[in-house]
Amino acid sequence: MSASVGSWTFLSHANFLQCDMTVRQRDSLRRLDNRTTNHLYAIIGRIDRAVAPSLARTAARRFVGPAALVILSLGLGFVLMEGIASGILAFGALVIHRDQIAAARYVDYDPELGWVSRPNVYIPDMYGKGVYLRTNSHGFRSNVEQRTKVPDGKVRIICSGDSFTFGYGVDNDHAWCQILSELDGRIESINMGQGGYGIDQAYLWYRRDGRRFNPSIHIFAFIDEDFRRMGSDRFFDYGKPTLAIRGSALQVENVPVPRRPFYVPSFQVREVIRSLKTYELLDKTRQRLRFDGQQGNASETDEKARTDRAKIEDLALRVFSELREMASSQQYKLVLVYLPLAEDCHGQRGKTASGDRWTSLRPRVKNLGVDVIDLTRDCQTLTAQQIDGLFIPVGRLNYIFSAGHYTEEGNRFVAEALYERLRAIVDSVDAGS
Repeated sequence: MSASVGSWTFLSHANFLQCDMTVRQRDSLRRLDNRTTNHLYAIIGRIDRAVAPSLARTAARRFVGPAALVILSLGLGFVLMEGIASGILAFGALVIHRDQIAAARYVDYDPELGWVSRPNVYIPDMYGKGVYLRTNSHGFRSNVEQRTKVPDGKVRIICSGDSFTFGYGVDNDHAWCQILSELDGRIESINMGQGGYGIDQAYLWYRRDGRRFNPSIHIFAFIDEDFRRMGSDRFFDYGKPTLAIRGSALQVENVPVPRRPFYVPSFQVREVIRSLKTYELLDKTRQRLRFDGQQGNASETDEKARTDRAKIEDLALRVFSELREMASSQQYKLVLVYLPLAEDCHGQRGKTASGDRWTSLRPRVKNLGVDVIDLTRDCQTLTAQQIDGLFIPVGRLNYIFSAGHYTEEGNRFVAEALYERLRAIVDSVDAGS
């Protein structure tokens, strides 16, 4: 009862006080209440503006951190997988393809020439099932022995050159030099082609081992690349002799040739390294930096290229002159033959990295007074499909650098086109014998 009375008394007192306030006092109290409320809202707003971004950044960091870690982990994982895959492929290339240099199966080191075919070699499946290779006791690609004395009634032709003369990719019977004997029974041909030879090595081999076989006709065949090879003392990583004009003499240099075995060559290792993406990235960066730094030296680079080109052309002319003098002294006929590549037949001479030296050199060679046969125009009369059939496509043979050599059809085409130009010379030699 007392509690109820007390509560009623307090409420009544409060109501009394409220009722006892004047109107002005009540208005002042409301204004104070509104200002306090607004001030509190302002404080809350400032706190919110100050704290919210921090909270947002904290939340963002909590989300972005793990996300970035996941992305970085995936990226590093991809890079690691790419590196491992490239390494496996690189190792496989070295192991699987270590014996894919065709010449390793039939050549030996030669201190004067760099390398030369071994005598009496027989490889029954050299370029595929039944596509054989045989050399005679002189190391020439032949199924028979040749003596220095020419058989009665025969017109002996020696064919000097590189792998396109050797008959890379076909058997002995289908090399164009041998087909000449098939086309004309009077001809006895000797194949002195050798893979990788330049103009210089083909000349030196013939001078040492060929001219003693007393040819009636010496065919010295070449491709444009053979001129470039003259400018180096190496064929890829294999040493070779070089020629130089010293005063009035043609001298042989870099002999004895540095010796190197024909297995897992470092140029093959370089090709494997170049296949790696890391190398590709670094190489592009290097080229870009070199390009930026050499823009002002373009004229010097061009001048050096012209000087090197002129030097090689002068050497080639000197070699051809020496061959002409040999022919004159031994009274046989020298015939220089340009063998066309696929780009020549397609009208794209000079599109390869080696460039085009023969076009500018040919008029100067003709001034030497020797017979010159260029088979480029003969193959340019063919259709594109026919031209492609003359050359070994990529992947047909499991040897490095096999693509682009003549197929059996290509060798026959060369032999028939060449014989049409040679027939008159063969007739004149036969008549005079």
